[in-house]
Amino acid sequence: MFFSALGRAQKASVITPGRQVFFCVPLVFLLPCLSGEVGLWIAYPLGDFLVTIIALFLISGELKRLKLAPDVSEMVPVFIRLSTA
Repeated sequence: MFFSALGRAQKASVITPGRQVFFCVPLVFLLPCLSGEVGLWIAYPLGDFLVTIIALFLISGELKRLKLAPDVSEMVPVFIRLSTA
């Protein structure tokens, strides 16, 4: 929904069907051949994990483009910054 709200239909169309079409269906056919029934149970969580990784890369790139990515110095706790000064 992040990319849809920003009007980035191409990136949204990668993430939304990516879960089912690009990862889960091929994994459902591939993993049972390699590890039997366990592979079938692992296929869906693994597909979700792979789509999550791709989505994180796409979102981080978009945040950098929008200049909304947090500055690294803002992530450092205050007591560390004070002790180095």
